[in-house]
Amino acid sequence: MIFKNFILAFCLLGMSMHSYAQFGVSARYSTNSYGFWSELTEGINGTSLWDNNMEFAIDYKFRRPGEKRVELFLEGKFLSNSTSMISPGGNDRIFNMKGFGLGLNTNVYFLDLNGDCDCPTFGKEGGLVKKGLYLQFNTAVSFWDKEAEFFSNTNDSSLLLDVGVGLGLDIGISNLLTISPLATISYYPLATWERFALEQGILDQANPNSKTTISMFKIGVRIGLHPDFIKEQRVLNRRR
Repeated sequence: MIFKNFILAFCLLGMSMHSYAQFGVSARYSTNSYGFWSELTEGINGTSLWDNNMEFAIDYKFRRPGEKRVELFLEGKFLSNSTSMISPGGNDRIFNMKGFGLGLNTNVYFLDLNGDCDCPTFGKEGGLVKKGLYLQFNTAVSFWDKEAEFFSNTNDSSLLLDVGVGLGLDIGISNLLTISPLATISYYPLATWERFALEQGILDQANPNSKTTISMFKIGVRIGLHPDFIKEQRVLNRRR
């Protein structure tokens, strides 16, 4: 229910923005390091926590005022993960996580900052790499719901801040479609899990509300849709 409300709010926010904006959907494969949490699970169960997962996102691109090619994307993302372990006593331990976030991505087309490209790259002169290569800087706030199935089911929910940087390339397929492969590194400077150490059976852990940092390396692709192109063509046809 929370996730459905989140998506609804995201869509309403997007609809309230400029009518010439563009939409996109993304799928990313993420390899992860959960720091202290993984150290605990590896030490007890021999298995690291949430090594990899898929992440899915939708975004709403809007034009930034100014002459430089710096583009902004409001993004909603969703991820989930699950790790099963066998404790030294032979008991099953299952750790589940679902998270969703809202963030801002900024694409800087550093090889063509003064260019006028606001469409698929095949429609402009200057070459694919020059027009399409970009650096992405992103920041987001996420809500994570974590569950440990061990002695009993226990849940913990928290808000997390993440920042990241990536490198991508826009490839124009048609006037309505752009495909953009992208690699990013994301970093969460602080994540907490109430009573996580106790859930591992570590009764003498000094900090039962375990804190950690998280890093993720993601490779994925974004499919960008350009409905504004149709609107612009209609306007031009009326003027003829």
